[in-house]
Amino acid sequence: MPILIALLLAFVIQLPEITTDPCTVVAKSDLEQIVGKLKGTPKSSRNGRARVCAYEGANGTDFLDIWLYPSNNLERFRKDAPNPVTVSGIGDEAFLAHNTRFEQVQIIARKGSTLLQVILTESKGAEDKVKAIARKAIAGL
Repeated sequence: MPILIALLLAFVIQLPEITTDPCTVVAKSDLEQIVGKLKGTPKSSRNGRARVCAYEGANGTDFLDIWLYPSNNLERFRKDAPNPVTVSGIGDEAFLAHNTRFEQVQIIARKGSTLLQVILTESKGAEDKVKAIARKAIAGL
């Protein structure tokens, strides 16, 4: 019986849908002060319950993605991240990880029921850049 109740609660209790467009949480001009010139207009899209804003660097090879998810994904991200490092002072909790396979650095931060993921092409100073973007994005939520 307890298993049945837990299953029913899982269907009834759901985190709210992400309605915020991640392209609105940090102004493009602020992003360009952090990462340099960005090319064109960012592309906003939905991926299941998540939303993403994709930017391309002016050089045509670097990229920046800002994702928003329901916060129940945090532990999955932490488990899948290679060597996550806790970062203080950004949201309710945050961690940073490098993905050497794809040459990316990312930060995952939770604020209330929203999870923020900032992914940036690996480069000199990329850790500081994703932290700065995450601080601005969390403030914009």
